[in-house]
Amino acid sequence: MKEVRQSAADNVGVIVPISKEAATTDEFANTRLGLCSEDEKITSYAEFKVHKFGKRHEQSVRRLLCLTEACLVERDLTTYTVICATPLEQVVCLVRLEKDPQQFIVEYTSGESRIYSAAERYGFDFGVINRWDSCCWQSYGEFYVSISFSSCFSDSYNVLYTSHADHYTFFHQQVFVTSHRFDQALRLLPHGQLLDEDSESQCMRHIIAPPPGLKRSDLIRRFNANIPYTGLSYSISHEGFFTENKGKVIVGALEAVLGECYEKDEANYIYKCEAQLQCLRRLFASKSGFQAFTEIAGVREKLGTLVIRVLAYKNEAIDYATVEALCALMHPMHNNYELRTEQLNKQSLLSSVKFVEHLLDLIVHHVERGTGWLVIAAMLDFLTYAICAPYSETTGGEQFDQILRLVASRGQSFYRLFQCPSMTIVKGAGMVMRAIIEESDIETSKAMQMLALTEGAFLTHLRLALLTSGKDLEVLTNKQLSGHLIGLWLADNRPANDLLSRCLTKIAFQPRGLLDFLDSNAVVPVKDVNLLIPRNNLEAATNEQRQSAVKEKFENFRVMAEASFDRFIQHWNLEQKLNFIPRRQDDKQRQIPVTLRKRRQRVKNSLNWKLFAYQFGRDHSQADLLWNEKTREEFSYVMGFLVILTFFAFLFVLVWCGF
Repeated sequence: MKEVRQSAADNVGVIVPISKEAATTDEFANTRLGLCSEDEKITSYAEFKVHKFGKRHEQSVRRLLCLTEACLVERDLTTYTVICATPLEQVVCLVRLEKDPQQFIVEYTSGESRIYSAAERYGFDFGVINRWDSCCWQSYGEFYVSISFSSCFSDSYNVLYTSHADHYTFFHQQVFVTSHRFDQALRLLPHGQLLDEDSESQCMRHIIAPPPGLKRSDLIRRFNANIPYTGLSYSISHEGFFTENKGKVIVGALEAVLGECYEKDEANYIYKCEAQLQCLRRLFASKSGFQAFTEIAGVREKLGTLVIRVLAYKNEAIDYATVEALCALMHPMHNNYELRTEQLNKQSLLSSVKFVEHLLDLIVHHVERGTGWLVIAAMLDFLTYAICAPYSETTGGEQFDQILRLVASRGQSFYRLFQCPSMTIVKGAGMVMRAIIEESDIETSKAMQMLALTEGAFLTHLRLALLTSGKDLEVLTNKQLSGHLIGLWLADNRPANDLLSRCLTKIAFQPRGLLDFLDSNAVVPVKDVNLLIPRNNLEAATNEQRQSAVKEKFENFRVMAEASFDRFIQHWNLEQKLNFIPRRQDDKQRQIPVTLRKRRQRVKNSLNWKLFAYQFGRDHSQADLLWNEKTREEFSYVMGFLVILTFFAFLFVLVWCGF
């Protein structure tokens, strides 16, 4: 301790205080975890059995790695005692090793690293994606995943939070995956700090015109290492005569990155292509980059050529980066977005049927082989922005029906996603199935309802809708979606109603029991917020039209002021006047009124599922209904057994078919 105090005083100028009172054994036991000693911070929501490798142990030691609200907790597997707990803010990255597909390393800001091995490593990855915010994902060696925390990203949270439902989708906006090791030397500032406006502009200017001796591919990697995954922090130009036009710089960087071409013959072409696509994703996340896709000549053609070329490489890492870049064009990630621009981008991206089929085949390919879960999750986000409400309201009617038919023809592969342990994939597949059943033709909807029974999705979502507990926003969203899907699958579907009746009536010891609440017109006394509608397109379109009207009045006033000013200074040269008076921009394309596609609900949920779920959680001791905690436990046991039986039947079919 003397050396610590001496070193701190000599090098840092900090005096380390030492308490003169000795700590008791009980005090040490209660405070040994430091800031993580509180029960709320060590209460886990997900636990994974792992093997820990360390210098103190010759062989691996079995541990229980737990994810909590704010910490990463390591427990003893036999006694459940907390071995250590580390705040998530101190985690730098999680590395998935190439030599062992089950190993991963957790690295911390202190330089310490811990090696673990887990059979369900991808489940741990998705658990981290679902829960950890303020994070960026990296990876090493192969298609690894790692997480990098940065508290400075909280500055951009205020722009993205528009409703409670947005909080769920935001978990994925700071997450990115790559297949090469993150080089700390590329960082201009330590972790936890953001670049200022001038530094961001300088990074883009270096991409546009690389300094002598530097390659554009290395400058793209430096840009990715310093710019958040949600895009530039300063993407709006300020008022003034001598300020820089930020939009021109972004478009220039965009065109320079699109001009790069990395062939298979080049060294590390996978890493270079992936960094190129990640850079495009960051540029498309800004307003200028989002609008440049359809407004700047040549950007759309160059991007199409790039996507076709890199998808031909058939590399999982490149596929994921490509879909992520396309998702940035399907849904605006900046503030004050324009729905008209979103419509134009979707119209351009979804115009080719072969291109959409190729993207959907990525899901089928990975589902049949049980691989590429990150690619599948990205594709589900892409389809969510295309056909799921409320994002589907900006999709063209013809393109919307076309995608519905293409997805419905691959419905069996999508229903298999419900057997995935990741709730992110289950939610994405559920949103897609909901759109198909509600808005497809009657024959397609009936086919999807029967697939829900044959593929075991009905029992899975019935268990999630009735037996899921917790007040977390993600849990409530998935529970609400499962209940909505059950209502759609029960609509005019006699086999599904018979299955639900058999699951409940034999436990409740009476003919109908809780099923009577499905046909009741009573109102649920508790009001639930609709978590499945993250934004209101009609309100956004109205505000956009109102802003256009205000802008038009301002432009008319500007023209009148210019005319008066022109008469006052007639002795000035006209060309000199135009040099310092900004010209009026032609915004005719964006001034076209936004026309939203009207949603169809050909299959309506006519059952009172909300009342049924509410009464399911209450105790009933009536002559015609006996339902309490005991019967709920029996129902949970039966449902768990049926879900496990369905899962093994699914695996048997895969083995039988040779997958």
